[in-house]
Amino acid sequence: MQSVNSSWSDWLRENGPRLMLYARQQTRCEADAEDVLQAALVKTWKTHNG
Repeated sequence: MQSVNSSWSDWLRENGPRLMLYARQQTRCEADAEDVLQAALVKTWKTHNG
């Protein structure tokens, strides 16, 4: 499980800023962008890790 968490952390560190930028561009609101991105990341995590 540690390697999965490490891989996820690496992926998020690399892609998180771009995803946040995209979410901000779509919502035009920092708080909404954070909520949208968090929901998307949780769904992605659950889909790929049960």
